[in-house]
Amino acid sequence: VLLVDEREIFREGLAHLLQEQTHIQVVSQCAKGQEAADRLKDSPADVVVMDATSANCGALPQIQKACCQPSTRIVSIGCTSN
Repeated sequence: VLLVDEREIFREGLAHLLQEQTHIQVVSQCAKGQEAADRLKDSPADVVVMDATSANCGALPQIQKACCQPSTRIVSIGCTSN
């Protein structure tokens, strides 16, 4: 799993929850969508979890293009304060 979110505390918390599962490995974390696209080129991930409500959402096409494996899934999550 590659985690993409501008908020480090959110990434760390989600990574902690995911790593409690024996069948899930968080391979990388980053704050920006372009950084995620660059990391995917070097370290393919089966799943990309990204924040849909931030500026990262605009990087979705770059992330999709960088996915080396056709089976890579992108999960977009977000919340609002309303």
